[in-house]
Amino acid sequence: MKNTMILCAMLGSLSAVAYAADAAAPAPKAAAPVVKADVKKAAKHAETLGVVDVNRLITESKWAGKLQDSIAADFKAQRDSLTKNEDTFRTKATAYERDSDVLSESDRLDQEKSLVELQEKLKKEQYVFAEALNKRRERDMEQFMNVVTERVEVIAKERNLNLVLPAELVLYVTPGAEITDDVLKGVDAGHAS
Repeated sequence: MKNTMILCAMLGSLSAVAYAADAAAPAPKAAAPVVKADVKKAAKHAETLGVVDVNRLITESKWAGKLQDSIAADFKAQRDSLTKNEDTFRTKATAYERDSDVLSESDRLDQEKSLVELQEKLKKEQYVFAEALNKRRERDMEQFMNVVTERVEVIAKERNLNLVLPAELVLYVTPGAEITDDVLKGVDAGHAS
């Protein structure tokens, strides 16, 4: 079963998963030798595989945390301004709803126009804020992932690994193939400032 799981991780083959799940039932005669040969090949090469948990790197890396804190600090003033403008719009909209029955026709139309203009301005501010924030997050994430990739390559060469897979694609991994801790140490050590 262990060899079959490794095979599934290497090949991503649904047919191999189905074969492993249905091991008690006889497999088609033509398929059995191919799967057995692939399992033997996978077992032979299992020592040359590594697995890294990218989600863990993002959540546990001190450097990734610093990047996120930096983004929050850099965008705080814009976020606060946007929140203030949203509150102003809600207050004016609530007042309009409350008073619209007693307002003259011209005052009601003026307030409606003012609310529509304020709402359009607010939507534009929200869009600009979201675009700038997403661009910064993408830039920082790309920078982080480039360093992660460099560190994975170093570890792969040190351990003679032929293939390193993200943990999200692997069904089973032996502790020796898990390299996330080493990658995490290397990433954070290189960006301790």
